[in-house]
Amino acid sequence: MFALRSVLAGCWLAVVVAWTSVASAAWVETRVKAHTSTVDVESSGAALISQELTLGVRGGPLRTFEIAGIDPDAEIEGSATATPIVKYGVPAPIPLTLAKREDGTLQIEIEREKGLFTGSYVFRFQYKTDLLAREHVRRRGAGAEVEWIGPRFVDGIDVAKVVFRLPEAPVAPTLETGNPDDQSLGSIFLGAVRHSGGKVELELVRPHVARGEPAVWRVLADPKLFTGLPTLAPEAQPTRAARVMPVERPRERAVWGAIAFSLAAAYALLVWLKWRLFSRECQRHHAEPRALLNLPIGLRSALAGAALSAGASLFVLGDHPTAAGIAVFLSCLLATQRAPQCAVQPRGPGHWFALNEEDCVATKPPRSSASWLDGGSLRGASVLTFAAAATLLGATLLAPLSPFHALALGLCALALLPILLTGRARQLPANRVLAPRPLLLKLRKRLAPLSNLKVVPWARIPDGQREPDELRLLVRVQGALDGAQGLEVGVEFVPSYAGYWPEPYVLVRVRDATPAHQALLPKLRFQRGRHAEERIAVVKPALPSAVALEVLVRSLADQLAAGAPRTKSRNSDGAASVTSKLGIPSPAHAT
Repeated sequence: MFALRSVLAGCWLAVVVAWTSVASAAWVETRVKAHTSTVDVESSGAALISQELTLGVRGGPLRTFEIAGIDPDAEIEGSATATPIVKYGVPAPIPLTLAKREDGTLQIEIEREKGLFTGSYVFRFQYKTDLLAREHVRRRGAGAEVEWIGPRFVDGIDVAKVVFRLPEAPVAPTLETGNPDDQSLGSIFLGAVRHSGGKVELELVRPHVARGEPAVWRVLADPKLFTGLPTLAPEAQPTRAARVMPVERPRERAVWGAIAFSLAAAYALLVWLKWRLFSRECQRHHAEPRALLNLPIGLRSALAGAALSAGASLFVLGDHPTAAGIAVFLSCLLATQRAPQCAVQPRGPGHWFALNEEDCVATKPPRSSASWLDGGSLRGASVLTFAAAATLLGATLLAPLSPFHALALGLCALALLPILLTGRARQLPANRVLAPRPLLLKLRKRLAPLSNLKVVPWARIPDGQREPDELRLLVRVQGALDGAQGLEVGVEFVPSYAGYWPEPYVLVRVRDATPAHQALLPKLRFQRGRHAEERIAVVKPALPSAVALEVLVRSLADQLAAGAPRTKSRNSDGAASVTSKLGIPSPAHAT
């Protein structure tokens, strides 16, 4: 019985071990993080290709790895190794075995019993190929074109680098720009040029190689370097050069010029339109618009459009990214508006009248003509959201083709921010009838259940006009001390960097030398009111909210009551903190 149990336990253990090893071997992920190749070309056209790729491994063990797109006549040279990337110490290289198939796939076997597990490894190997025999060294006009096609990677690669090593010659080798109709080269940049050991090294960098795409690399060299390169007849050279050299395309130049001009004109019109619309709003509020760069609007808008168009063009060319960024930044500065300068307008005489609830709610705020270009309004926020979504979509579509141009699109889109986020309606003086209305109506609703308080909207109408210029709440205290005329709740708007900030206040109106005046005199600082015998005190809550105003009004009403019991407050213990700003005068509301 014991033997049977031992046999069964051993079988179960073998099954678990086998299942674990199969499951672990089935989960292996690999990704090529970087790839660098060195193409050492001789005068005969033969080349020694040295490749170094950084491979990221997840899971494991990895025992074989394949690379597609190796040169068909490749002859493996030397030994191949894989070296782990570690933070400390010098790891020992792991030997590799290379085998090339007929379809151009290079199979790499890791000569390690355990294989490779999660981590990063640098694979190094080299082989020989004959570029001249395969017609990858050929005539191109008056020069010789040297071409090498790199391997293909399943997941693509972010950065690829190739170093061409050519013998020194009277004519220095240069980067091949390619035919305008040939899109196989992609975006290739010349990283560095070095002279070493009688050879010239050209370092080429390509920001991105798409999935399964063979990276094509070309340089132009002196044809005298290659002994077996055939010479063309003089009469055939112009035809060959005319077919391969870049062709002047006036129609394409005209199309790109029209796009650049349209972009400049559209942005200049947008800057001009925003200035005109905001200037109209400033005129209604007796304010003066101001730009960050004080230039005439015609010149400023034209310069802003030209700067943005120049920056976008330089980004498309890709030759001067720093100058392109400076040009876009300059266009943003030219489109930016400062906070308008608001002049204090003295008010003429007027009278206060009580309003019913219908008259207080019926008035609608006037619609601004610049709301589409104001990021603080609903329309402007919609435009800003649409522009951000369009930019994100365009950058997402461009990123697989060219990460550089995707980033450039996002930088150029920043020019819309000065249009939508400066010159806003919030920077203008607030309407003293419409702006405080939500807070005052909310306070009136909270005070309505109290039987000892009578609350009515209180509007000031200037003499000779029909529309009010200020809205307050008039609070009458039932059974108040002799001389108490009432409380008035209003909102004062203080300028700040973000616009005008609301600061509610409560006006306490009493007659001079009366019991109500004497009761509040030790706590409040009074000043002269509308009449010689009237005294007023300005009290501000600690927070600009309806709850804080309610507590403050209740506290003042209790102090004005003539021997009546104190009104229950929802926050009676916090009345002292709410009324901590008692006695702060406000000359703007003294009358």
